Amino acid sequence: MKTTLFCNSLIVIPLLKKLVDKGDEIQLITPQDYHQELDGLMQTAEEHNIPLLEIRKDELNQEKNLLYQWVEKSDLMLGYTFPWILPEKLFSLCENAVNVHFSSLPYFRGSDPVYWHLKSGEKKIGITFHRLTDIPDEGSIIYNEEIDILPGENYGLLQSRLSYKTAEIFTTFLSRLESNREITAKNISGSYFSRPSRKQRTINWEIQCADEIENLVNACNPKYCGAMAMFRNMPVQIIEVSPADLGTPPVSRPGTIIFSDPTHGIFVLCRDFKVIKINVLKTKEGIFSSAKLAIMGCKKGEIFS
Repeated sequence: MKTTLFCNSLIVIPLLKKLVDKGDEIQLITPQDYHQELDGLMQTAEEHNIPLLEIRKDELNQEKNLLYQWVEKSDLMLGYTFPWILPEKLFSLCENAVNVHFSSLPYFRGSDPVYWHLKSGEKKIGITFHRLTDIPDEGSIIYNEEIDILPGENYGLLQSRLSYKTAEIFTTFLSRLESNREITAKNISGSYFSRPSRKQRTINWEIQCADEIENLVNACNPKYCGAMAMFRNMPVQIIEVSPADLGTPPVSRPGTIIFSDPTHGIFVLCRDFKVIKINVLKTKEGIFSSAKLAIMGCKKGEIFS
Protein backbone atom coordinates (compact mmCIF):
# COMPACT_ATOMS: atom_id res chain seq x y z
CA MET A 1 0.00 0.00 0.00
CA LYS A 2 1.32 3.44 -0.93
CA THR A 3 0.41 6.25 1.48
CA THR A 4 1.10 9.92 0.88
CA LEU A 5 1.04 11.65 4.23
CA PHE A 6 0.55 15.42 4.52
CA CYS A 7 2.04 16.40 7.88
CA ASN A 8 3.60 19.23 9.85
CA SER A 9 4.30 17.80 13.30
CA LEU A 10 6.30 15.15 15.12
CA ILE A 11 3.07 13.60 16.37
CA VAL A 12 2.92 11.64 13.09
CA ILE A 13 6.00 9.60 14.05
CA PRO A 14 4.19 6.74 15.87
CA LEU A 15 2.02 6.26 12.78
CA LEU A 16 5.05 6.48 10.49
CA LYS A 17 6.83 3.76 12.41
CA LYS A 18 3.73 1.56 12.29
CA LEU A 19 3.51 1.95 8.51
CA VAL A 20 7.23 1.21 8.17
CA ASP A 21 6.86 -1.95 10.26
CA LYS A 22 3.98 -3.03 7.99
CA GLY A 23 6.23 -2.62 4.98
CA ASP A 24 4.04 0.06 3.41
CA GLU A 25 5.44 2.54 0.91
CA ILE A 26 5.28 6.03 2.42
CA GLN A 27 5.75 9.53 1.03
CA LEU A 28 5.79 12.66 3.21
CA ILE A 29 4.57 16.11 2.19
CA THR A 30 5.42 19.00 4.52
CA PRO A 31 5.34 22.81 4.23
CA GLN A 32 8.60 24.34 3.08
CA ASP A 33 8.37 27.14 5.64
CA TYR A 34 10.90 26.29 8.33
CA HIS A 35 9.54 25.36 11.71
CA GLN A 36 11.07 23.73 14.75
CA GLU A 37 9.67 20.26 14.12
CA LEU A 38 10.72 20.07 10.46
CA ASP A 39 14.23 18.91 11.41
CA GLY A 40 12.76 16.02 13.38
CA LEU A 41 10.51 14.99 10.49
CA MET A 42 13.43 15.12 8.06
CA GLN A 43 15.63 13.07 10.38
CA THR A 44 12.92 10.42 10.78
CA ALA A 45 12.40 10.29 7.01
CA GLU A 46 16.13 9.84 6.42
CA GLU A 47 16.42 7.06 9.02
CA HIS A 48 13.64 5.06 7.34
CA ASN A 49 14.41 6.03 3.71
CA ILE A 50 11.05 7.78 3.34
CA PRO A 51 10.82 10.28 0.45
CA LEU A 52 10.00 13.76 1.73
CA LEU A 53 8.77 16.66 -0.38
CA GLU A 54 8.75 20.22 0.97
CA ILE A 55 6.23 22.41 -0.81
CA ARG A 56 5.17 26.05 -0.94
CA LYS A 57 1.53 26.92 -0.41
CA ASP A 58 1.10 28.09 -4.02
CA GLU A 59 2.20 24.65 -5.27
CA LEU A 60 -1.04 23.15 -3.97
CA ASN A 61 -2.79 24.65 -7.00
CA GLN A 62 -0.05 24.04 -9.59
CA GLU A 63 -1.08 20.92 -11.46
CA LYS A 64 1.38 18.57 -13.23
CA ASN A 65 4.04 19.10 -10.56
CA LEU A 66 5.67 16.37 -8.44
CA LEU A 67 3.11 16.84 -5.66
CA TYR A 68 0.25 15.95 -7.99
CA GLN A 69 2.18 12.98 -9.37
CA TRP A 70 2.73 11.58 -5.89
CA VAL A 71 -0.95 11.91 -4.96
CA GLU A 72 -2.19 10.43 -8.23
CA LYS A 73 -0.12 7.26 -7.70
CA SER A 74 -1.16 6.81 -4.06
CA ASP A 75 -3.57 4.29 -2.59
CA LEU A 76 -4.21 6.55 0.39
CA MET A 77 -3.78 10.30 0.80
CA LEU A 78 -3.81 11.19 4.48
CA GLY A 79 -3.92 14.69 5.95
CA TYR A 80 -2.53 14.66 9.49
CA THR A 81 -1.55 17.98 11.13
CA PHE A 82 -1.20 19.71 7.74
CA PRO A 83 -1.79 23.48 8.19
CA TRP A 84 -3.18 24.38 4.74
CA ILE A 85 -6.53 23.57 3.13
CA LEU A 86 -5.99 21.00 0.39
CA PRO A 87 -7.74 21.78 -2.92
CA GLU A 88 -10.30 19.39 -4.36
CA LYS A 89 -8.46 19.10 -7.67
CA LEU A 90 -5.55 17.62 -5.71
CA PHE A 91 -7.29 15.18 -3.37
CA SER A 92 -9.75 14.06 -6.06
CA LEU A 93 -6.79 12.37 -7.79
CA CYS A 94 -6.72 9.76 -5.02
CA GLU A 95 -9.68 7.45 -4.47
CA ASN A 96 -9.08 7.42 -0.73
CA ALA A 97 -8.37 10.96 0.46
CA VAL A 98 -8.78 11.16 4.23
CA ASN A 99 -8.05 13.57 7.07
CA VAL A 100 -7.33 12.91 10.76
CA HIS A 101 -9.05 15.37 13.11
CA PHE A 102 -8.75 15.41 16.89
CA SER A 103 -12.41 15.69 17.85
CA SER A 104 -15.64 13.76 17.48
CA LEU A 105 -16.91 15.60 14.43
CA PRO A 106 -18.98 17.65 13.86
CA TYR A 107 -18.05 19.02 17.28
CA PHE A 108 -14.90 21.16 17.47
CA ARG A 109 -14.40 21.56 13.74
CA GLY A 110 -11.64 23.95 12.69
CA SER A 111 -8.03 24.46 13.67
CA ASP A 112 -6.45 23.41 16.97
CA PRO A 113 -9.24 21.27 18.49
CA VAL A 114 -6.87 20.05 21.24
CA TYR A 115 -6.61 23.60 22.58
CA TRP A 116 -10.38 24.12 22.52
CA HIS A 117 -11.13 20.80 24.24
CA LEU A 118 -8.79 21.65 27.10
CA LYS A 119 -9.91 25.27 27.43
CA SER A 120 -13.55 24.20 27.47
CA GLY A 121 -12.94 21.64 30.22
CA GLU A 122 -14.09 18.68 28.12
CA LYS A 123 -13.75 15.21 29.68
CA LYS A 124 -13.25 13.32 26.42
CA ILE A 125 -11.69 13.96 23.02
CA GLY A 126 -12.17 12.06 19.78
CA ILE A 127 -9.99 10.92 16.91
CA THR A 128 -11.90 11.07 13.65
CA PHE A 129 -10.87 9.75 10.24
CA HIS A 130 -13.07 11.43 7.63
CA ARG A 131 -13.20 11.94 3.88
CA LEU A 132 -11.63 15.10 2.52
CA THR A 133 -14.11 17.48 0.89
CA ASP A 134 -13.98 21.04 -0.37
CA ILE A 135 -15.31 22.16 3.05
CA PRO A 136 -12.83 21.41 5.87
CA ASP A 137 -13.93 18.85 8.47
CA GLU A 138 -17.25 18.19 6.72
CA GLY A 139 -16.53 14.90 4.95
CA SER A 140 -18.25 11.63 5.83
CA ILE A 141 -16.82 9.88 8.87
CA ILE A 142 -15.02 6.60 8.32
CA TYR A 143 -13.98 5.89 11.90
CA ASN A 144 -14.13 7.66 15.25
CA GLU A 145 -12.87 6.72 18.69
CA GLU A 146 -12.74 8.69 21.94
CA ILE A 147 -10.28 8.78 24.83
CA ASP A 148 -10.57 10.34 28.27
CA ILE A 149 -8.84 13.64 29.01
CA LEU A 150 -6.94 13.15 32.26
CA PRO A 151 -7.30 15.64 35.15
CA GLY A 152 -4.64 18.34 34.89
CA GLU A 153 -3.47 17.15 31.47
CA ASN A 154 -1.83 19.80 29.32
CA TYR A 155 -1.76 20.27 25.55
CA GLY A 156 1.55 18.47 25.00
CA LEU A 157 0.69 15.39 27.05
CA LEU A 158 -2.78 15.03 25.51
CA GLN A 159 -1.49 15.49 21.97
CA SER A 160 1.17 12.84 22.59
CA ARG A 161 -1.44 10.33 23.79
CA LEU A 162 -3.62 11.13 20.77
CA SER A 163 -0.62 10.51 18.53
CA TYR A 164 -0.03 7.01 19.89
CA LYS A 165 -3.75 6.22 19.93
CA THR A 166 -4.05 7.26 16.27
CA ALA A 167 -1.33 4.78 15.35
CA GLU A 168 -3.02 2.11 17.48
CA ILE A 169 -6.43 2.43 15.79
CA PHE A 170 -5.09 2.94 12.26
CA THR A 171 -5.62 -0.74 11.34
CA THR A 172 -9.27 -0.52 12.41
CA PHE A 173 -9.69 2.60 10.29
CA LEU A 174 -8.21 0.79 7.27
CA SER A 175 -10.61 -2.11 7.66
CA ARG A 176 -13.54 0.33 7.72
CA LEU A 177 -12.15 2.10 4.67
CA GLU A 178 -11.70 -1.10 2.70
CA SER A 179 -15.21 -2.35 3.53
CA ASN A 180 -16.82 1.05 2.80
CA ARG A 181 -18.43 1.05 6.25
CA GLU A 182 -18.78 4.79 6.67
CA ILE A 183 -20.81 6.45 9.39
CA THR A 184 -23.78 8.56 8.36
CA ALA A 185 -23.12 12.20 9.16
CA LYS A 186 -24.77 13.33 12.38
CA ASN A 187 -27.81 15.53 11.83
CA ILE A 188 -26.51 18.25 14.13
CA SER A 189 -24.84 21.57 13.51
CA GLY A 190 -21.73 20.87 15.58
CA SER A 191 -19.31 23.67 16.30
CA TYR A 192 -16.44 25.50 14.63
CA PHE A 193 -13.46 27.12 16.32
CA SER A 194 -10.68 29.06 14.63
CA ARG A 195 -7.11 29.35 15.90
CA PRO A 196 -7.20 31.02 19.35
CA SER A 197 -6.41 34.72 19.37
CA ARG A 198 -4.11 36.41 21.86
CA LYS A 199 -7.16 37.62 23.78
CA GLN A 200 -8.53 34.09 24.01
CA ARG A 201 -5.15 32.97 25.38
CA THR A 202 -5.13 35.68 28.07
CA ILE A 203 -6.36 35.12 31.63
CA ASN A 204 -9.24 37.36 32.69
CA TRP A 205 -8.97 37.27 36.46
CA GLU A 206 -12.19 39.23 36.96
CA ILE A 207 -14.30 36.78 34.95
CA GLN A 208 -12.64 33.35 34.97
CA CYS A 209 -12.88 31.02 37.96
CA ALA A 210 -10.03 28.82 39.20
CA ASP A 211 -11.00 25.81 37.08
CA GLU A 212 -11.29 27.96 33.94
CA ILE A 213 -7.85 29.46 34.55
CA GLU A 214 -6.32 26.02 35.05
CA ASN A 215 -8.01 24.80 31.85
CA LEU A 216 -6.65 27.77 29.90
CA VAL A 217 -3.13 27.33 31.24
CA ASN A 218 -3.17 23.61 30.33
CA ALA A 219 -4.51 24.43 26.86
CA CYS A 220 -1.63 26.86 26.27
CA ASN A 221 1.20 24.57 27.46
CA PRO A 222 3.44 24.10 25.54
CA LYS A 223 2.11 25.17 22.13
CA TYR A 224 1.48 28.80 23.10
CA CYS A 225 4.16 28.93 25.82
CA GLY A 226 1.59 29.50 28.54
CA ALA A 227 -1.48 31.64 29.21
CA MET A 228 -0.94 35.38 29.03
CA ALA A 229 -1.20 37.72 32.02
CA MET A 230 0.27 40.99 33.28
CA PHE A 231 2.45 41.32 36.36
CA ARG A 232 4.18 44.50 37.49
CA ASN A 233 2.98 46.10 34.23
CA MET A 234 4.87 43.53 32.17
CA PRO A 235 3.49 40.63 30.11
CA VAL A 236 4.12 37.17 31.54
CA GLN A 237 3.11 33.66 30.49
CA ILE A 238 1.83 31.26 33.11
CA ILE A 239 2.91 27.77 32.10
CA GLU A 240 1.61 25.56 34.92
CA VAL A 241 -0.80 25.96 37.83
CA SER A 242 -2.49 23.61 40.28
CA PRO A 243 -5.45 23.96 42.65
CA ALA A 244 -4.61 24.68 46.28
CA ASP A 245 -6.51 24.58 49.54
CA LEU A 246 -5.52 27.37 51.93
CA GLY A 247 -8.67 27.27 54.01
CA THR A 248 -10.76 30.43 53.88
CA PRO A 249 -8.80 32.96 51.80
CA PRO A 250 -8.96 36.69 52.54
CA VAL A 251 -11.35 38.82 50.52
CA SER A 252 -9.18 40.43 47.87
CA ARG A 253 -9.25 41.40 44.23
CA PRO A 254 -9.04 38.38 41.89
CA GLY A 255 -5.43 37.88 40.77
CA THR A 256 -4.00 38.94 44.13
CA ILE A 257 -1.09 36.97 45.60
CA ILE A 258 -2.40 35.90 49.01
CA PHE A 259 0.61 33.80 50.00
CA SER A 260 4.23 33.90 48.84
CA ASP A 261 6.89 31.71 50.34
CA PRO A 262 10.40 30.67 49.14
CA THR A 263 9.62 27.04 49.98
CA HIS A 264 6.04 26.66 48.77
CA GLY A 265 5.81 29.31 46.05
CA ILE A 266 3.09 31.75 45.04
CA PHE A 267 -0.66 31.33 45.59
CA VAL A 268 -3.22 33.52 43.85
CA LEU A 269 -6.88 34.23 44.60
CA CYS A 270 -9.43 33.64 41.82
CA ARG A 271 -12.87 35.15 41.20
CA ASP A 272 -14.71 32.24 42.86
CA PHE A 273 -12.57 32.62 46.02
CA LYS A 274 -10.66 29.47 45.16
CA VAL A 275 -6.87 29.53 45.14
CA ILE A 276 -4.40 28.35 42.54
CA LYS A 277 -0.71 27.82 42.97
CA ILE A 278 1.41 29.18 40.13
CA ASN A 279 3.99 26.47 39.57
CA VAL A 280 5.88 27.73 36.50
CA LEU A 281 5.93 31.17 34.91
CA LYS A 282 7.79 32.72 31.98
CA THR A 283 8.99 36.32 31.91
CA LYS A 284 11.28 38.17 29.54
CA GLU A 285 14.12 37.19 31.88
CA GLY A 286 13.47 33.44 31.71
CA ILE A 287 11.34 30.55 32.96
CA PHE A 288 11.03 30.28 36.73
CA SER A 289 9.36 28.24 39.44
CA SER A 290 7.09 30.28 41.66
CA ALA A 291 9.30 29.41 44.65
CA LYS A 292 12.18 31.11 42.86
CA LEU A 293 10.00 34.13 42.15
CA ALA A 294 9.14 34.31 45.85
CA ILE A 295 12.86 34.24 46.65
CA MET A 296 13.38 37.05 44.14
CA GLY A 297 10.85 39.28 45.90
CA CYS A 298 7.32 38.55 44.61
CA LYS A 299 5.23 39.48 47.65
CA LYS A 300 1.82 38.90 49.15
CA GLY A 301 -0.56 41.62 47.98
CA GLU A 302 0.91 42.01 44.47
CA ILE A 303 -1.62 41.50 41.67
CA PHE A 304 -1.75 39.61 38.38
CA SER A 305 -4.01 41.31 35.86
